Amino acid sequence: SYDEETIDLIGMMFQFMVEDRDIPAKIQVLLVKLQIPYLKIALQDRKLFADKNHYARVLLDKLSKESAGWSEESDKNNHFFENLKETVVKILKLTRYTPENFKIIQDDFEDFISKIKKKAKIAQKRTQEKEMGREKIKLAKNQVTELLSEKMTNKQMPILVRDVLLNEWANVLLLIRLRHKEDSEEYQRKLKFVDNLITFTQDKTYRNEKVLSDISELYARGLKLVAFSHKDILEKLDMLNNCLQKMIKETIDESIEISTDDQAIFPETQESVQHSKEEEEEVFEEFDDDFSKQVAKFKIGTWFEFSRPEQSPVRAKLSWISPLSGKYLFVNSRGLKITDKTSPALAAGLRNK
Repeated sequence: SYDEETIDLIGMMFQFMVEDRDIPAKIQVLLVKLQIPYLKIALQDRKLFADKNHYARVLLDKLSKESAGWSEESDKNNHFFENLKETVVKILKLTRYTPENFKIIQDDFEDFISKIKKKAKIAQKRTQEKEMGREKIKLAKNQVTELLSEKMTNKQMPILVRDVLLNEWANVLLLIRLRHKEDSEEYQRKLKFVDNLITFTQDKTYRNEKVLSDISELYARGLKLVAFSHKDILEKLDMLNNCLQKMIKETIDESIEISTDDQAIFPETQESVQHSKEEEEEVFEEFDDDFSKQVAKFKIGTWFEFSRPEQSPVRAKLSWISPLSGKYLFVNSRGLKITDKTSPALAAGLRNK
């Protein structure tokens, strides 16, 4: 009979929802409560199954779709869950299943979702910008470190000169590199200080008061850029000037040969220490297999589930793929970062599933 067939179809419809891995179990328990009201609607109106745009079907699809990717962690103050619960209760309390009644409920829910999505979009954009900024800093740091290493390796120089180049001046170069292109006049001017200072330590014919004055002027300008106080600038200038004056007089004794182990040292703020810990990640070998090809086809906006040791799995959406490092950034439903992974790491995760 039509009634028996309808009961079976409604049962299948809600069973399909329960088996949908995109909808978390806690949400499924909530939505399944709608089975009886929807059975009543189907018995009254045969169009429920045939018409995709049926008012009751549209609302249920909306509730299911917006619940995908939900997690208690990402739902601050249980905001989404409570609103969904309210929406379900509104449907359960209906005495008449009319398009008008469902439209009111749907409009309220969509208004709530619109506000959430707006906030999430802003947060997601900030997360992407933060990651891009972090990657630019990392790339610039590596470039500065390699450049100084290349210029200083196997050259004997006073320890103070080595420290100036690998500490204060490395930060000047980093700042300018983040603001300007590598071939910019501003960056090349700061590199000139490196070349002048190294040449001063290597070539006795280059050592004179005029060159020393030029080096001091460039040094002072650079230190101002990285926000040293006036007192600190004077102290550092004085130390470098004294060192170079001794070299002019050829009374320098303390010198050091720069090896390839010497690297530019950047000041570590609490944030950079945290990031450096994050960067201590496992290196995964690249394979040209089906799993790697699968990762290459990942689309932005797709939801994934990540397992965590001694914790429940976490759901996250692919938000952005870095054009610099190729890393995949994953965020929660509020647009906040959950994790980032390289392509080989994701492929390894699929391989070990």
